[in-house]
Amino acid sequence: MFFASTHAETDEELLLQFIKENPLGMLITGIESSAQDFLQCTHVPFVLDPPKTEENPSSNPQLRAHIAKQNPQAKTMLELTNGAPPNILPLERDVLVVFNGRHDHYVTPKFYTETKPDTGKVVPTWNYSAVQIYGKLSLYYDSRSPEAGAFLWKQMHDLSEQCERRIMGFTGGDRPQPWKVADAPERYIELMQRNVAGIRIEITKIEGKYKMSQEMRPGDRNGVVRGFAAMGGETGQAISALVQERGEMIDKKKALNVSIDSVHNLVRYNKSDSTPAIALGCHRTGWFDIRKRVFKAKIQYITSSSYHMYKPAPLRPKKTNIIRSRNGCKSCRSRRTKCDERKPTCGTCARLGKICDYARPAFKFQITTVDDPRPPIEPLATATASNVLSPAQETTPTPAGDQTLTVRAAQNVPSIGSYDIIQSLQTTDRDIFYTTYWEGSCLPALHPIFNFATSLAAGHPILNNALLALSACNIGRIQAEHRTESSGSMCSLSPSLVHQTRSHLYYSSAIQKLAIMQSQDYHRNSATILIVLVLFAHLEQAMGNFQGFYTHVRGMMNLLEWHDGVKDAATKSLLASWMQIRYVVWWARAYFSSIEVCQHLPSIPLPASLLDVPQTLHERRVKVLSIMCESHRLNFNAVLQQFRNLRSDDASGFDFDERYVYCTALLHQEAAKLDAWVLQLPPSEQPIYELNDTNGTTIRFQSHDAALNYAYYVVARAMQCTGVLRLLYNPDTPQHARECDEEEYWVQTLVRIAQWSDMQTSITKNSYTIGFSGLLLAGILRCQSLAVGLEIQDWLQALINLQPTEEGAFPIYQTFHVVKIINQQRAIGRDIFAVTQPVDDGGGTPKLTGYNSQSITSLLFHGKYQNLDSLFQECISLDV
Repeated sequence: MFFASTHAETDEELLLQFIKENPLGMLITGIESSAQDFLQCTHVPFVLDPPKTEENPSSNPQLRAHIAKQNPQAKTMLELTNGAPPNILPLERDVLVVFNGRHDHYVTPKFYTETKPDTGKVVPTWNYSAVQIYGKLSLYYDSRSPEAGAFLWKQMHDLSEQCERRIMGFTGGDRPQPWKVADAPERYIELMQRNVAGIRIEITKIEGKYKMSQEMRPGDRNGVVRGFAAMGGETGQAISALVQERGEMIDKKKALNVSIDSVHNLVRYNKSDSTPAIALGCHRTGWFDIRKRVFKAKIQYITSSSYHMYKPAPLRPKKTNIIRSRNGCKSCRSRRTKCDERKPTCGTCARLGKICDYARPAFKFQITTVDDPRPPIEPLATATASNVLSPAQETTPTPAGDQTLTVRAAQNVPSIGSYDIIQSLQTTDRDIFYTTYWEGSCLPALHPIFNFATSLAAGHPILNNALLALSACNIGRIQAEHRTESSGSMCSLSPSLVHQTRSHLYYSSAIQKLAIMQSQDYHRNSATILIVLVLFAHLEQAMGNFQGFYTHVRGMMNLLEWHDGVKDAATKSLLASWMQIRYVVWWARAYFSSIEVCQHLPSIPLPASLLDVPQTLHERRVKVLSIMCESHRLNFNAVLQQFRNLRSDDASGFDFDERYVYCTALLHQEAAKLDAWVLQLPPSEQPIYELNDTNGTTIRFQSHDAALNYAYYVVARAMQCTGVLRLLYNPDTPQHARECDEEEYWVQTLVRIAQWSDMQTSITKNSYTIGFSGLLLAGILRCQSLAVGLEIQDWLQALINLQPTEEGAFPIYQTFHVVKIINQQRAIGRDIFAVTQPVDDGGGTPKLTGYNSQSITSLLFHGKYQNLDSLFQECISLDV
């Protein structure tokens, strides 16, 4: 245990009294054993025998206790007897016993009323008190021996007397009589004694500490006192009193140290001049006596008047706002000046009127041409063998596009084979591996149209590279590995570096082939290019690269303009897959963005070709996704507008009513679309309820995809409910009314669906669609039930225990901490209805080495007090 000077307690009598008041200790031993662990710990109630008493004639205090022989710790000690005749067994090594105080509690930085508003340099801590002792243990392990039997009988009697009288208050007289060992049958007590071992510990060292914020500044300490007093309850009042008591003790100690130093300075002055010494009636040589007499004569005066001269020096004022960092904006780095890295504009750029922009990692593709000297004519066997990569060459992956020179060289050689044979020899084991993984693991998570795309890959290198790039990216993100240096933003896992590197190589090769294409190539191979662009969009979505994703979206739109209309089924299926991934990216930007970005997120309507009655599961999925995202946009836009009005007072009640009516009208239109969608749902995709389950708490489905589609339907229903809007827009709503009962029903249904689904399947099959973690985050923001919120938190915790990376392209750790804060706020009477960033970061940076694209330390939580008709906005640290 660490004993800081401000926390340590050295008064042995006080420490022994602490043990009497808190007799339950943790007995810790370290003993080599053939069958048990080396370190053992047991909670044991102790009896303290002070030194030089009838029970303990020695000069050291002693502890007495007994533990069951079936306890592994007792078995370890009994091994040391080696079958010797019954006797008292002394242990060679010291043992440790730790006693904890009755009251301990977490201390929030919000209690620090002096330092937190001044510098903000505060962290939470924990207040507690504890005493630990070291000593020599003697084991009384056989009650049949006279000495051990007498020890055990007295130990049991004294322990029961201590607990009955001190703890229970059974002292007789007006109080009940205490229970005694003699009240039990004698034979029963004998059997009990045979199954326990007595323990006597002679204390050789005792230490203790009271960590009660006494090291804090007076203002912070007083804030802690007031904070715990306001909490109420036995623990709050006790902690408040202890902090006050220990703070006063440390202040007196500091004052005494200052007084002693002042007297020593005065004595040194007297030593250099004989006049004051003579005036005190002392000889010049008796300076040790002078110190004592001067101290007694001056101590009262010094402590009362001179203490104020020795106050702690004030804090040095901070002269600059510069934050030491290796990063900075482009403008400051170009001028080689220090940057305070403020967002969105640093102080220097704001003062100079410069554009403040930060460098972000990005890919830059170049087309490089090299000379192709004609190789000398070689025998066919030599030329063909040179085209096959050896195992050593495989360790350095080479894009398939770089193999064209080898093919040309082989074409100029007299051959007896065909070009297809030579091309087949160039297929590496790496390509076969990722193709196999693509077919076994990626295709089940994608639209069935990609089965058709796989059959075209052999004849189109650009399509093959795009498939392999997405395959390598997928396996790299599923097979996480530990980082060498982990940041505090999430767990110490990152995507597989080898697979991610190969994915970038395949991606670069495909981009190069796309860049050198001409207009006629796009017209001639429009279907292939459409598939490639959709694969690129999936890849950028998986990497969290929003800028790259929007680039491919614009390219897709330009290519679709060449078509007079989507007539064939293949193009329609590609369009459905493309729209699904667009909704996934839209959902990712709808969370963890600023309030302005959330309110201006565009609506993404379905293309005309997808408005018909859906015929397949994936067509039904993209349609319900469009309804869910639009309902989410309308609902959250209206909610966030109420919180934006907190910043301005120019909004009238008429504007509120008009906005509420307009929003509910649009939500009713989306509800009508959802009614039509659910009527078209085939029986194979509908939920299955247990016959004996009258409450409908158990929901099953025939497939994971059917469950996920129905989960989208449930979230859309929750977003179309207007209970939250009535709660926020109608100030006359009774404080006790629960406006969100309808939303709560749908959120409970969503939780049941998530609990039924297999988590491992969700991790693998939800990579390219909105997963349960994102849906549950939306659900908890529309539910006032703490019980449902805790179920969501437990589900996310179980998902983290299984694989703490991502699910549905959503960062699990980030989502879990947000849900945890929402539940904490709800427990103290504050409902949260929206979460945004204080300053938008544009979606962060691509997830090249992690699973969260944004480095978020705090978020803005928007909510309403449960018992008050008032809204609030508070920035809370995520501690992620």
